[in-house]
Amino acid sequence: MIDNYRGMFWYLFGSEHTCFKGDIVINFFSFMRVSLLIMSSGVIVQAGSMECITLASNSQSKVDIIIPADASSGEVCAATELKTYLDQITCAKFRVQKDSEKIAGFYISIGNTVQSQAAGFDKIPATLGDEGIAVKLSAGNVFLLGGEHGIMNAVITFLEENLGCRWYSHQWKLIPKNENLKVDITDRISIPDFQKRFVFTATAMSSTADWTRHNRVMQWNKFDHVDGWFCHTYDNICPMSEFATNSELFAKDSEGTPFNTQICPTHPEIIRRAKERVIAALEANKRKDATVIAIAENDGLDDFCHCERCEQINADHQSPIAAHLTLVNEVARTIKQDYPDYKVEFIVYSKYFRKPPINMKMEPNIAMWFCANNIDVNEKYRKNKIAVEEFDKWKALVGTVYVWEYGCDYSNYFRVVPSLSAKIDNLRYWHENGVDGIMFQEVFGAHGGDQQALRAWILSKMLWNSKLDPDTLALDFCKGVFGNAAPEMYEYYQLVKQAGTAEKSVEEYYGKAEFIAKANQIFAKAFAKVDKDGNNELHNRIDVQYVPIAFMEIKSIFQSYPDNKDNFPAKRFNRLLKEIKKITKREEMGGYSELIRMSGYIDELELLEKVQKSGVLWIYAINGALYEYPIKKDPLAANGIAPLLPCNDKWLVQWRFPANLCIPGRKYQLRVQLRPVNDSSSDFVAAVGVYFKPTKQRSKEMSDKKSFTEQIDGIQLSSEEYRWISVGKPFIPEKDSYIWFSAAAGSKIKGLFVDKIEMIPQQ
Repeated sequence: MIDNYRGMFWYLFGSEHTCFKGDIVINFFSFMRVSLLIMSSGVIVQAGSMECITLASNSQSKVDIIIPADASSGEVCAATELKTYLDQITCAKFRVQKDSEKIAGFYISIGNTVQSQAAGFDKIPATLGDEGIAVKLSAGNVFLLGGEHGIMNAVITFLEENLGCRWYSHQWKLIPKNENLKVDITDRISIPDFQKRFVFTATAMSSTADWTRHNRVMQWNKFDHVDGWFCHTYDNICPMSEFATNSELFAKDSEGTPFNTQICPTHPEIIRRAKERVIAALEANKRKDATVIAIAENDGLDDFCHCERCEQINADHQSPIAAHLTLVNEVARTIKQDYPDYKVEFIVYSKYFRKPPINMKMEPNIAMWFCANNIDVNEKYRKNKIAVEEFDKWKALVGTVYVWEYGCDYSNYFRVVPSLSAKIDNLRYWHENGVDGIMFQEVFGAHGGDQQALRAWILSKMLWNSKLDPDTLALDFCKGVFGNAAPEMYEYYQLVKQAGTAEKSVEEYYGKAEFIAKANQIFAKAFAKVDKDGNNELHNRIDVQYVPIAFMEIKSIFQSYPDNKDNFPAKRFNRLLKEIKKITKREEMGGYSELIRMSGYIDELELLEKVQKSGVLWIYAINGALYEYPIKKDPLAANGIAPLLPCNDKWLVQWRFPANLCIPGRKYQLRVQLRPVNDSSSDFVAAVGVYFKPTKQRSKEMSDKKSFTEQIDGIQLSSEEYRWISVGKPFIPEKDSYIWFSAAAGSKIKGLFVDKIEMIPQQ
């Protein structure tokens, strides 16, 4: 598989590698070859001469770092950053001094120094925008230049591209060591391809200054949105809880009946409130980085307003989103004079709100957040003619465009999704079409996922320069992180990439069993190499990459039950489960998916043994809480915590039970443990139901008839204890069906705790 890369492997992987926990120390000159490869593969906006500069000799600094006498905080921070890493690399002590002091020898100038002005570089920062950088050479001295944020970017660029530093993840970084530091420096200017660059990945990377600063992407700050006004914001204008008292403010269905999940965007009171509350938010905003405010429908839009006003506007502009954009325009007009630097944003996301309106003028201070969720995650956007046509029409309407890209399977963070090739091609497509910013939503808010750090690092580099070569970056990552197992880990990268290049899943491209076998062979070679050397740190790093394969294999065994019951591979299943539990605990991998806790999925895998003994399927409801949203401490719950459902009718606890563990054709009785916060004698305080998903053989209407709901009366419950409630009649479980819970809107119980859920087979 890697024959074509044999020469590159020799070039990159021929040097000795020493690994420490957290940091990596390598032969400096061998890694500088990687730096030069990265530079040569990218586009340098403006390039000039190259000079060899001596920075240190025998751990003695040969240059000083100078800053303006009246240096800005950004220039001071940039100088401190440079000194910190030069000291680490050379074991020397570099001096930072002001440009007004006597300069004894050669120097690195940071920002708008007197020396920079004398060299004729003082006008360059104004040409770089806020984040662009310049590395200039004059008389053996180095000048690092940039705007307010660009000056730090210039230092990071110098550390990375000239000195070989790397910040691969929150755990893995590389700082070379060389007491005799000479570097070839190219005179250059570089401006990022996108104004806003964000990789939404593990919190320890995307939400921390260390990784984001060193990779020149945004730290998570709600993508520059004003607090409370990120993405779905209808609730800010009119909370859904008002439905009982102000139903006229809410959307009407095609029959004219109001429903409580969306508002009417053209109702005069809604327009008034939107203007008032947006202005209040802007007046209260203290964040300099927050310049965007969203007016966006609630998530899960399954219908829109059909009142006479909205219907007429939508008909005039031939799109269901037109009425919503009327509200967006109203808010934009209201704020543009007093808040000229702010953008009012709408999202192209929901299925009903994707069609561009006809003959509708949008205000110039409006931004569009275009969600690329209308194609398969492995598909290249430019190749989908329908999607391209849709985007082109939207782009013609709005001057400022941000793109929200999705890169993984959010129902299974550890699924091997070969989408990186498509994401890179899409990134280049967005750059060609003048997109202002991109947010790549990867496996977010959780540590884990297939090649999570490698993907995030590659995307961060290419958000700055979309013409970089991802394979060269992947080689760089593997060498820097996996040491002598780098060839195997790069081979695994290529294994996944092969499917992605074909725009297919690994299951489609290889077949599930073949892919698992190939991956296991690669990882076995990698583990053998590092274990031979006794390198536990490298073993653990490879473990992190192996977890998705372990999940893929154990899930395949689990889902094959009961067909594999007679020859069940218990030894392999138990070994995989033991490895998964060990690694996920050690690495604090807390989430299996956007909705499922890691502990919940492991409990589901362990259900197999429990079912074989008793036949009963059961879980604690904490493992069915959506987004972990309602989990609260409760001393009466079995584990001291339980989901607490607010009284809003929302299905915030759902158990998507493994129906394959149920006896085929056998009916099961559903039982649940419930406890209200307050006692109530009301007839209806909560609901529990089973939802049956539509299938190819069964329409939604038939599924709705098959699904059932049991209303729970207040008199059945007690705030002093959990009580078992039998729900409905026994039913036959089906694949992809689930059990759900809700507390009635406005109920006097003030909230409902759910503890244990079980399904008991009936004779």
